[in-house]
Amino acid sequence: MSFLLSWSLILVTGMVNPEEEPRIDFSGVQEFARIVEILKRDEEPSQEAWTSMFRTPGYAALTRSEFRESFFMDRFRLVFMPSRAADLQEALESAQGWVGAYLRHFVQVRERWDEVMAYVGDPRPERMLPEARRRALEYLPPTVPSHIPPVAFVVFGPDARGYVPVVMDILKVLDQEDDDLVLWLAHEFHHYYRNTVLAYDRRSIEPDDEHVLWVMDQLQAEGMANQVNLGEPFKDPHEFARVRPDFFREYQASADVIRRMDELLALMDADEASWVELGLSLRRSIPSSGHPTGFFMANLAARELGMDRLVRKVGNPFAFLRLYHEAVLLRQAPEAPPFSEATLRVIRGLEGKYVPLSPRSSHWNREATGSRKPSSTPCSAPWRGSQTPGPSLGCGAGAGFPTI
Repeated sequence: MSFLLSWSLILVTGMVNPEEEPRIDFSGVQEFARIVEILKRDEEPSQEAWTSMFRTPGYAALTRSEFRESFFMDRFRLVFMPSRAADLQEALESAQGWVGAYLRHFVQVRERWDEVMAYVGDPRPERMLPEARRRALEYLPPTVPSHIPPVAFVVFGPDARGYVPVVMDILKVLDQEDDDLVLWLAHEFHHYYRNTVLAYDRRSIEPDDEHVLWVMDQLQAEGMANQVNLGEPFKDPHEFARVRPDFFREYQASADVIRRMDELLALMDADEASWVELGLSLRRSIPSSGHPTGFFMANLAARELGMDRLVRKVGNPFAFLRLYHEAVLLRQAPEAPPFSEATLRVIRGLEGKYVPLSPRSSHWNREATGSRKPSSTPCSAPWRGSQTPGPSLGCGAGAGFPTI
């Protein structure tokens, strides 16, 4: 099978032939470089040139799941066209949050261009893949596939995604020490493998439920994936706080975040008319896409119940929340708030609605439980979701958060 055909099958089917695992794909960076050379001449790339870049495995995964093509096109023009220098400076001064972080990242790529291009084709990351796989599988049930996930390097932001293929930003990669890169790859591999054993079909998510399900899914996804790369460093909290002060501060505030989460879910249980609005408030209340809060919940549950119980439920975010609640009741510590009965009712209801084989998947209706009725016509468009920024758990045009 040819290399290009192998990647085409991965993009279409999401499957990898274990006997022919693909090498790390650098084609996204190579096509990006062709775009940049045109922009540096203050010329507009042809539509064919843009299409060639967006058809590479990494950019195809990003634009299929999360970003609009225009997000990259507009910012690449801004950063690399000399005539846009004044506009770039104005944008850098006004951009905030993840948008500002991504824009500054693209400027760093421009300033370190020779270094970035010299890394294309470097064989060292490929040699790390087996160890990254091994570390990820330690926190996954035996039912997940064991092949090495396909990996694509691109320029997209100071981040990575556990899509098919796993997408890594090349500048972020080359700034990692080897040990750190193995752990980062392993974290993203955990997301990739977890997606193969999800307890529910993301394509069936109804627009009204997108925000609340995003929160529940992120808490388990990041809480467990963080065990892979943060579990060992966190054994020395003082050093961890020194190295990652922002994460540690948010981790320490997890009890307050969970209390607010419980309040909002209880309101959702009581007020069907405000379900979507409250779901959006819930989503906005979770810092850093659930990384610190999920890690807090997973750590507490692992201490009280054992990591094996958490691992067995990877892929079922509803079970993850129940395990946290069970652990809290055992611990009875003020720093770990339990869920109210109203919140547990929402969790049970959503699990019954979306997990077909769940013992809770009976006829969940407001008359019987005080909760919302499920729709009889789930949508079938592909799930469009991820970590930050702006994941969209929607199905159907315009559902949930818009693609960026």
